[in-house]
Amino acid sequence: MTPEELLATWQEKWGDLSPEHAEQFLRRHEVAIICRYRTGRIWTCIRHNQKLMRILQCVQAEPGQGRDIRWSPPPPMPEGGPREIPQNVGRGKRSR
Repeated sequence: MTPEELLATWQEKWGDLSPEHAEQFLRRHEVAIICRYRTGRIWTCIRHNQKLMRILQCVQAEPGQGRDIRWSPPPPMPEGGPREIPQNVGRGKRSR
């Protein structure tokens, strides 16, 4: 999805912006990031969220489910690497 298509989709749901506000919308850094995700995911998030930051959080809420990997690498590993999950979580007998 291009930034212009994102703006058109947003305006379909939330109403037209003035030319000045539309230009500001297109310059927001959130727009460039949101456009990296699949169109269907973006559309779903716009249906439920008006603010760009909330739309961005929504598209990022399910890592790997909507991301177009051609546009950006996976997020960096947290410092110290991934945390280890104990082997016995969710297994064995219930404690009494």
